[in-house]
Amino acid sequence: MSKTEKSLSSPSWYASVRIVEDFLKTNEKLDSLSLKRTRKLESKVVRRIQYLSYGVVRNLGWLQALLKKGAEKFPKKRLQAVMLVSIYEWIEADEQQKPKVVHFVVEQAKQMLSKPESRFVNAVMRKLPILIQFEATGNSLKTHSSIMSHPAWMIKRWKKIFGKKTVKQFLEWNQGLPKIYAFSPIPGIVVPNCWQPTPWTSFYEIQNADWSVAKELLTEGKAYIQDPSTRLGVDLSKNHTVESALDLCAAPGGKSVQLLHRISKTGGLLVSVDLPGTRFDRLVKNLESYQLPGVTALQVAKDILQLSSEELPQATFDLVYLDVPCSNTGVLQRRPDVKWRQTKETLRGLIGLQEALLKKATEFVKKEGYIVYSTCSIDPDENQEVVDRFLESDNSFSLVDSILSYPWESGHDGAGVFLLWKN
Repeated sequence: MSKTEKSLSSPSWYASVRIVEDFLKTNEKLDSLSLKRTRKLESKVVRRIQYLSYGVVRNLGWLQALLKKGAEKFPKKRLQAVMLVSIYEWIEADEQQKPKVVHFVVEQAKQMLSKPESRFVNAVMRKLPILIQFEATGNSLKTHSSIMSHPAWMIKRWKKIFGKKTVKQFLEWNQGLPKIYAFSPIPGIVVPNCWQPTPWTSFYEIQNADWSVAKELLTEGKAYIQDPSTRLGVDLSKNHTVESALDLCAAPGGKSVQLLHRISKTGGLLVSVDLPGTRFDRLVKNLESYQLPGVTALQVAKDILQLSSEELPQATFDLVYLDVPCSNTGVLQRRPDVKWRQTKETLRGLIGLQEALLKKATEFVKKEGYIVYSTCSIDPDENQEVVDRFLESDNSFSLVDSILSYPWESGHDGAGVFLLWKN
């Protein structure tokens, strides 16, 4: 039995349809919806579900355009989810497997949907070769699908900032499949042969690795799944003494893991803070495995804007790391739902929150200490412009250094990172 046939006969297709249907109905975060539907499934099945559901959402605009061309009337959410997953599965299948995908989908539609709806599925699926053939007139299919799968207001905005040529690169980057990386800085550790070295120290590419081995190293605190962009803020401060650090907006823990290894070289204190709730619970659980000699690691559940020094083991810190909530435009390859959930209004709200959090962070920095302000956004509004306004309003801080990671250039997630020094 082929790989495609196995995936078609498994729960992965059904769960993918349900996740896409949930997303169309609720517009909730895709990772949260996926977790609800896959919590009790095997990791191999979960990976297939994520491949299908994230693939649909990544290409949502284009897939919906194809569906509209094949239908006189746009279908309701359940039928639409069935069609979107089915069309994406068909597009991704090898040529010899495409007829099997059509047959499978039509048979499942008979069980899940009404007779008129299952006939609709059959009709559209059999028209797909013609729809695809004429869809990208005047453009390459890759270019056309990437343009169709981003909101028009976002593209217009980015063209104004970066220019047409750069935006084309960015859109096509976003449509690619994200790589999976592990961070493993333990001295002398022998990583599995299937872990591929990367240009970034202590980061390994592991998407084709044996997951059981990776899981063992993660459980033992010898590795952590995270993108190489997460190293930028800690690297920016590497030439400065840090014996105490406060990680604000710390969940789910990636930056805290980086800081733990940084502080372990001299010994000291790390306090990680985030809002109470499931993300904070994940932070605590993730850091349980990363207890390093010489480092006291504490976690505090608190709204940062309401945090006071009395709730911390010490009033001020050598380094305050502030990874603010942002538009996530630097991680759209990894989080494709963001582009459909983001609006101009939510972006304005985020900028206001970022400014408030940066101002709050100043309360916890020692004299001659540092703040790292970071985002996973490529937008100047959330990066340089927030920092510039902050520096104009508070002359006790100055900019030491900054890094802007653009994914089409760096080859990993996008980010903005700024090192600020307190005079």
